[in-house]
Amino acid sequence: MTQDAANETTWFDESLSGRAVAADGGAEFKDAAHTGGYAVASRESFKGRLTGWRLDQGDPPWRWLEIGDLVDKPHDFESATVWCEQCYIYFLDE
Repeated sequence: MTQDAANETTWFDESLSGRAVAADGGAEFKDAAHTGGYAVASRESFKGRLTGWRLDQGDPPWRWLEIGDLVDKPHDFESATVWCEQCYIYFLDE
């Protein structure tokens, strides 16, 4: 377990590693109508496998899980992994 910053802790949870999931997550995109001057958030869908990394952030904590091996993601999503809030992650192997 590591204390990353004030009110942030990450750790590896082997029991989650490799589990297939679907998730609703956030994505950031530039608002073309406003010349890309700021970013706005949207809801996006992801499917992949949990990496096993967890993050607690804030007090009370938001609990995040990292998803990798993404097989379903927004067409312009370039990252290899995504963090999604635990309550929006649905296990496909149950």
